[in-house]
Amino acid sequence: GWDSREKGLDNMANFSEFCGRSHQAFEKEGGEFILVDNSDLYKGISEENWQELTTALDSDAKLRLVFAHKTPFHPDSAHIMGSDSPAVAKQAQEFLNLLEVKKADGFFSGDIHFFARFNSPDSSVRITTIGAVASERNFQGPRFSILKVYDDYSFDVEDLEIQ
Repeated sequence: GWDSREKGLDNMANFSEFCGRSHQAFEKEGGEFILVDNSDLYKGISEENWQELTTALDSDAKLRLVFAHKTPFHPDSAHIMGSDSPAVAKQAQEFLNLLEVKKADGFFSGDIHFFARFNSPDSSVRITTIGAVASERNFQGPRFSILKVYDDYSFDVEDLEIQ
């Protein structure tokens, strides 16, 4: 049941084409999947997207996973949301606080081109940055990740290097 390809979501780059807009939240078998467009380096998350994000995080879902272009936090990298704009940096902190307060179960981003797993500063949100399938601008070998969601609403991420 949890195969995202069934909805045409083979990758994050496709979701705006799929839903006809730059964001979406959808429920699948008790899990809430929230797609956030924070790719604009100077404007951050739009008001419309912010509203949908806060509404989706208020749901009674058994699992809440948030997907975005840039991570609002990384313990070892300055290449995060807001690194090019003080206003977006402030929004990134609000985004991270919202994820922690609303107890998002997981957050995923891909812009950093490096697979890593770590927790938010208060350790409440599991954050995963996904590597890139290309070898350009990639500190690791080409790779992709598989998100596995289990019947008990726990989840794991498998990092697979392309040999």
